[in-house]
Amino acid sequence: MARRLSTVAAAYQIAFAKVEKQTLSVLLNNVERRIPAAYVWDHKRHSTSPKTAPSLAPLIRWDPTQVTVNWSTGDQSEISAEWLAKHFAIPEKQSQRFPGSNGKIHWGSDYFSKIPTFDFQTLLKNDQHLLDLFDQLESHGILLVSGAKAESGQLRLLDARFGWLRYTINHAGYSNLMNVKTVENPTTLANTGRRLHLHVDFPFVTYTTSFRCLHCIQQVPRPRAGAGWYCDGFAVADHLRKEDPRAFDILSSYPIEFADSAQREHVQFSTKSWHPMLKLDEDKKQVEGVYISNHAQSSRYLARLKPSLFEWYAAYYQYTRLLHDPRFVIEVKLEPGQILVFENTRVLHGRPEFEARKGEVRHLESICFDRDAVYAKKRALLAKKAA
Repeated sequence: MARRLSTVAAAYQIAFAKVEKQTLSVLLNNVERRIPAAYVWDHKRHSTSPKTAPSLAPLIRWDPTQVTVNWSTGDQSEISAEWLAKHFAIPEKQSQRFPGSNGKIHWGSDYFSKIPTFDFQTLLKNDQHLLDLFDQLESHGILLVSGAKAESGQLRLLDARFGWLRYTINHAGYSNLMNVKTVENPTTLANTGRRLHLHVDFPFVTYTTSFRCLHCIQQVPRPRAGAGWYCDGFAVADHLRKEDPRAFDILSSYPIEFADSAQREHVQFSTKSWHPMLKLDEDKKQVEGVYISNHAQSSRYLARLKPSLFEWYAAYYQYTRLLHDPRFVIEVKLEPGQILVFENTRVLHGRPEFEARKGEVRHLESICFDRDAVYAKKRALLAKKAA
């Protein structure tokens, strides 16, 4: 019985097809594709056993829109030009790993006045507005959202829109909604007014959370008090690579340990993970993650690294000095009702020290999303748009 996988796409044309030595050869848009018979059988969903595939009969039919092949089992498969293009992408239509990705666009301190702002209520209802947000998050890694109420729980409204929330762990407990609030007896550094050096969150777990949202509920009214620092770690890494390739190679080649732990009545954990400070993609060409946190980095095992400790620390301090260089840092003070969304392992965050005087409170709520959740939502919205 013949089975068709997809509809015909006029943009793709089959010029020739044949079966030889259990290989289907197809000339698609002047590019030859050689496909093992087992692949066709498997991906046409005939297979009931992973152990073997039947033979392709040499007799086939083809026209510019599809190829029809026959199997030794008596089955027949219709393979459209569109299916071939989708599974064996021709160069000019090469699909990208992530949906709608336009590449990373680096930025520095001059980007503060250019950060786009999205409307909270529109995001809840308008798919195109949400797709535009996802594009901005993929290309620049940071954006603002305005129009939320200055009250607890607003971020949970983004749950179904962004995908699904990520549970995280800190000294306050396990949760998918975290509070960063100045309090009298803080259990974490975040709940104080002390200076925080630029860092990423949760580097002490293997699969570090991808995206964070910070919603401002209350803010210290004095100028600059309660502001945050943000820095494009990819831009700084690229600068380091050009300025000192050896330092870049050291930080991108040797994993270091990150750790955190707590032993309290309501929460007990001890996490450890290893990441290079600059994580490269599979081709070793582009930085795809930054892992740096002076309060979670462990000094254990550093002495075992191939470069000397002197070399590693020289590279480390060179990178951290660049991270805090005014050319690369923007300062953002959120107002009540505003939300900052950023890529956790790209955009490092910190803050200058501030004093919360009597009666003053800085209160942010935070949620995290993984890349899988955001991309799953984006793929669904793009499919809906194309239908």
